[in-house]
Amino acid sequence: MRTVAGRTPTNLDLFLEIDREIDALERERNVQIGFWHVSRKHNAIADRLATAAALRAPPSIPPMLSSNILTVS
Repeated sequence: MRTVAGRTPTNLDLFLEIDREIDALERERNVQIGFWHVSRKHNAIADRLATAAALRAPPSIPPMLSSNILTVS
């Protein structure tokens, strides 16, 4: 993987690890996980929805994943 400028993306190793974790969760739980950009205008709504979803998350979700749900920027 390369950026438009031809360089290796910053933190590529972390993105690949996240991708592996997502793949595993999708297989284990038979779900599809997706990401999309939320404009600043709608971020307050997105933050409230993400926080509400995190509070409803079952305790079986690893803390690393459930705590990241709360941080929407």
